[in-house]
Amino acid sequence: MWDVLEVRGKIQENYWKYSIGLLGLLIVIGYLAFEYLVYGEFLEDVIGRPLEHFIIFSILPLSIALGYAVDRNIEAERALYEKNRHAETVINAIGEGVVELDPDFKILTANDFVVNLVKRTRDGVLGMRCYELFHNRGVVCLDCPVKVTFETGESACASHEGIAKDGTPIYVELNSYPVKDFSGRIVRVIETVRDISEKRKYDAEMAEKRVLEKINKAAVHRELKMVELKKRINELEKKVGDRDS
Repeated sequence: MWDVLEVRGKIQENYWKYSIGLLGLLIVIGYLAFEYLVYGEFLEDVIGRPLEHFIIFSILPLSIALGYAVDRNIEAERALYEKNRHAETVINAIGEGVVELDPDFKILTANDFVVNLVKRTRDGVLGMRCYELFHNRGVVCLDCPVKVTFETGESACASHEGIAKDGTPIYVELNSYPVKDFSGRIVRVIETVRDISEKRKYDAEMAEKRVLEKINKAAVHRELKMVELKKRINELEKKVGDRDS
């Protein structure tokens, strides 16, 4: 006994092959029925009408081939969609921003991290130039890692201060990587964006803490010196008093 679910799965997997093949078969059967009704014969006049019969009987294998091609194309598109969705899921889950830029510095793709970082919509990000999005300026940054990668073909890194749409300052670490075509020409650059705002804030707080600790240490040291000096003065005063007496 055939498994009903297995049969259903096979039909779904080869839906268009079966459907178009069945359509071709129905056309051939319809023609044979028409031939019988009109001429009162089945295939007796194949020699008399060879082209007509050749076309009719070619419909069945051609329809099967067409259905197979349609199914394979749909399967390839589905596999590509699943692959792209998987890649998008991974890129959105890595905890860093990822953008793809063309030679004109326009953003072609951006993951959720970047969209949330700059507090914009995805449509508001795509098509913008990176220096417009991150720095609200009209020219490329002098130390732009994307520019370096397009010019040298090598990866580059830089730390930048940016501005979110609501005016909030953001600090990011940028790394750029070349994407080359079959001839070795750089056609795209992938840039990763790591938010270092909290790290920068922590470093600033630690630097301030170290300065305060130095000041405090100097003050304590000075206080100890004053105590020691006062103690020495008292000792000298006592000695002078003993001699005078």
